[in-house]
Amino acid sequence: MRNLSKIWMLLLAFVLCIPLNGVAQTGQGWSGSGSGTESDPYRILDASDLDQVRNFLGQSGVYFKLMDDIDIASWIRDNNPTEGWLPIGISSSPFQGVLDGNGKTISGLMINRGETDNVGLFGCVSGATLKNFTLNGTTIVGGNATGALIGKANGATISGLDVTFTSVTGRNCTGGLIGHGDSKAVSITSCKQSGNVQGAQTVGGIIGYSTSNLTIKSTSSQSTVEIIEGLGAGTSVGGLIGYSKSTVSATTCNHYGNVSGGDGTGGLIGRATSTVSFTTCNNEGNVSGGKYVGGAIGLCDKVTLTKCSHVGNVNGNQSVGGLIGHKAESTKRLIIDNSFALGDITGEGNTGGLVGCMLAVNTQHYLNSNYTNAVNSIKYVTIEDTYKYSLNSQLNNTKENKYYNILGIDRYRSDQGIMVYGYKCGSSSSNVKVAKSTTSLLEGDNSSIAGYIVIKNDGKSNSYEFGTSYYKHIVIPDNTNFHSYTFDGKNQISNSYFNGKLVGTDNVGGIVGIAQTADITKNYVSASVSGKTNVGGIAGKLDIGTSYSGNSTITSNIAINTIINASAFDAGRIYGSIGSDWTVGSLGSAETNKAVLSTEVSTRFAIY
Repeated sequence: MRNLSKIWMLLLAFVLCIPLNGVAQTGQGWSGSGSGTESDPYRILDASDLDQVRNFLGQSGVYFKLMDDIDIASWIRDNNPTEGWLPIGISSSPFQGVLDGNGKTISGLMINRGETDNVGLFGCVSGATLKNFTLNGTTIVGGNATGALIGKANGATISGLDVTFTSVTGRNCTGGLIGHGDSKAVSITSCKQSGNVQGAQTVGGIIGYSTSNLTIKSTSSQSTVEIIEGLGAGTSVGGLIGYSKSTVSATTCNHYGNVSGGDGTGGLIGRATSTVSFTTCNNEGNVSGGKYVGGAIGLCDKVTLTKCSHVGNVNGNQSVGGLIGHKAESTKRLIIDNSFALGDITGEGNTGGLVGCMLAVNTQHYLNSNYTNAVNSIKYVTIEDTYKYSLNSQLNNTKENKYYNILGIDRYRSDQGIMVYGYKCGSSSSNVKVAKSTTSLLEGDNSSIAGYIVIKNDGKSNSYEFGTSYYKHIVIPDNTNFHSYTFDGKNQISNSYFNGKLVGTDNVGGIVGIAQTADITKNYVSASVSGKTNVGGIAGKLDIGTSYSGNSTITSNIAINTIINASAFDAGRIYGSIGSDWTVGSLGSAETNKAVLSTEVSTRFAIY
């Protein structure tokens, strides 16, 4: 009887060690060889070993190494033929280790989890390293944050991967490799992706949505990238990146295939709202969308393109360009150098061979060195102490009001200098107010500052009333001259060219449709250019910048156009119309813009 009891105990222990549904459960450890260190990694020999990687989630410094090619198709059929592979890692417990593929191949991956977010071979990773393997499969279907390799990456280093799938399909944030790059930096080096990628919005051949600093080197995507009609807004679709909200640095990266989406569609990036730098990057394929469509980037802020190109047609509505669709008005500038576009560009308002719409670079408010030096001795003055406070005798025993200009400073932005802390204190005894000017007080909910700090030092509080919103604390600088300006520089298009056909409506140009705050120099155009108003061989409309007082320039450009046609008015071999703050290269000088006189110009009024 005692021996029988021992047998039952052994059988029970054996059963408890069997993974449920053939899937390893977190915390069960490792059944194979290796100790998980860098010098002695856990060795992955088959699909069951790969599944056991999930037993080490939330643990950093754990190393794994593929020792053989693995086909997981049969493992999926045996364990979960309907939903396929269960992604490794979740948001609360991501994969944080190192997987060295050792030049091996993982094949047969299939995932069908359309209602699940964070879908891929790895669901969620944080600070992980994935390198040196090939990943092949059929279809990947997920919800938000879906990618063939990783659903959501909160920091990752990825290198030497070759990823091929029939298709990757998700909702928001869908990418050929990564769905969503979140928070911590993501680096992708020497990788290849192949297969169609589609989603509702924020869709990219490499990464759908990036809110982390992103570095991509020597990486390519060969894919059709598109939206699923009717599923979402269809915005922010790109051959490499759908939407980037953080810094992007890309070198020697390429996309091959067609890209189609809604507003903000580009051959490389659909939409970028932070600093982007592309060097020797190219797109080959047609790009189509709604507003803000570009052969390289649809909608952007600060971008530098160097030795980049687009080959293919571009089609959209407003702001359509061979490289850039729309550069928004901001404090940052666009630079294009030694780049080109080849193909037919079709749009409506603001259509250009390289750039559809390039808006002004604004001046930026900042605190000068006088204020910076005073930061170390900042004083906080309460309402009760306002009358008694003195700083460098500025307020000592005076009866006059003191005004400190703080135009354009947001009190929630510490990098701009927090000048005032305030809220509705409900007291009319405050001697500290905020004014539009020296005579008019600023009303509002105190969410931002745009006017003057007003120090009332006569002990009376009824002179300036503006509701019940008063500032409880105030920061007073050492001197009043602390409000200064900086300028990022003018937009620039240089040493670049366009060859093809341009068709638009208003503001159509061989290089740029409409431009503000720019230097346009040493560019070449060979194209037919047609529109309704403001049609030019180089620029459609050279517009007046809104915030820059210096001259913009258009010099040393060459236009060899077969036809320049404006069906309504304003056409020219160089530009259609021009604002007063533009300087044109002088005739006969090295800065002369040149055009072929035999070019047929058809309009009611030829400008230049």
